[in-house]
Amino acid sequence: MYWLAMLTMLIDHVGLVFFPTDPAWRIAGRLAFPIYAYALYMGYTRTRDMRSYMLRLLGLALISQVPYMLAFDVYRPNVIWTLLASLLALAAASRLKHWAAVTVCTSFQLWSWSSARWITGPMVYCWFSFIDTLAHI
Repeated sequence: MYWLAMLTMLIDHVGLVFFPTDPAWRIAGRLAFPIYAYALYMGYTRTRDMRSYMLRLLGLALISQVPYMLAFDVYRPNVIWTLLASLLALAAASRLKHWAAVTVCTSFQLWSWSSARWITGPMVYCWFSFIDTLAHI
């Protein structure tokens, strides 16, 4: 699963850098994010040390930010910050009752539509969590 996510992300980035006018590369690359979303959720459910998991994501986000900005000539957070925000949202939502978790997920969704494109990820992870919770009721 992880190899498929990395391969589709590589296809997306190769298309962005070398073939920016050919949408086929970018379309194939769109498969990466849902796979990473599922992998992060599975890691969240299986980790024994949430603090360490979050710190590893923070370290990776910090290390990769400058190369990301230089490679793509952008000044926005890379997707690993989205993964970290998603993990924080999952941790917060898991401490709430079911109705409150739905509220958190919906809030992230509305916020992502209105202002911050990069924060869309937490909504995806929250819904993975909520769906998984419903499956075990």
